[in-house]
Amino acid sequence: MSNRNIYAARKPLVEQEEDGFLPDAPPPDAALPARFWRIVAYVIFALLGILLAGALSLRWLTRPPERRAPVAAPSAAVAPPSVLLGVDGVERISRLTLEQVVRWMIVLPAPATAPPEGAPTAPVTVDRVQQAAVLLVRARNARRAEEPAAALAALNEAVRLLPQLVGAEAERFALALELKDWTAAEAALTPYLADAAAAPDWARHNLGVLRAFSGRMEDARAAWTELLTGNEALPATHFNLGLLALAQRDLPAAIRHFQRHVQLQPQDPTARLLLAAALRAGLQWEAVIQALDAPLPEETLPSETRLFRLAEACTQTKRFSDALRYFRNGLDRAGRAEALQWLSLPTLQPLRNHPGFAQLSFGG
Repeated sequence: MSNRNIYAARKPLVEQEEDGFLPDAPPPDAALPARFWRIVAYVIFALLGILLAGALSLRWLTRPPERRAPVAAPSAAVAPPSVLLGVDGVERISRLTLEQVVRWMIVLPAPATAPPEGAPTAPVTVDRVQQAAVLLVRARNARRAEEPAAALAALNEAVRLLPQLVGAEAERFALALELKDWTAAEAALTPYLADAAAAPDWARHNLGVLRAFSGRMEDARAAWTELLTGNEALPATHFNLGLLALAQRDLPAAIRHFQRHVQLQPQDPTARLLLAAALRAGLQWEAVIQALDAPLPEETLPSETRLFRLAEACTQTKRFSDALRYFRNGLDRAGRAEALQWLSLPTLQPLRNHPGFAQLSFGG
């Protein structure tokens, strides 16, 4: 670089322009159109981004609930259904109360459908959608933190902003049940039940759940029975009616409803467990073997419990070789102490007297 160029590079821009090192700047009027169109483009891109974010948020808000599960996880004081097949399962069934079985009942989520005719709506704006999204996240976080009151408050505010949120009423219903707020639970269902002829099955099913939770068991039974007359293929309704019948010692009705549920949803392990418990209480041994023939998930029913119940059923049907095999496998998994508890059952006494029983090794 020449000395002149080095010197020029160090000079202020104004002086460089005077020396001819900088190109002539265009007149101000010539630069305005380009700058104007750049600003317009930026504004258009920003608006498109906001609209896209709003559309995605609205789709997220209105997606259907992902789970089909009981209203609330049973508290530590509420035993799981597997206790009905435990070593003292028959006694537990005889002491089963309506208050216990309602905690195992199924609440149906609302499908992703439009709000019912005449339901309140609000203008869908980007601001409303974003505020409702924040409130829904707050509600779900509060529910995970086992704070149902805070979750319900956030959800109520979200529905106030956007009453047409799909599935929100079912979620409010579930939270109201947790809080035993029967008025709020009924209010969540009211928009869907206003027209009895067009009322969706999930809302009519959940009306029966509300009646059961609030202690109106006969009203719950009437609601579910009426629902099944119009649509018999509702597994959740059969499940709840089976629980209700089991708590009221109506074993034939319990077996009938659990069998229908298993036919409609053969992959539901809890229904299979309850069906086996009702069959066992009714001394239908061959049917017990069929119900427990395939393994169940460990979290649903421990494998040793299933094996001991199969050993019992095979003993009662005089299939002693199968009974010894099941009992041996249960002994290997559970250990001597638990196996001896099962052997105290009168129904396993014939197995204990069988000549092959002496070949079992109990250790210790």
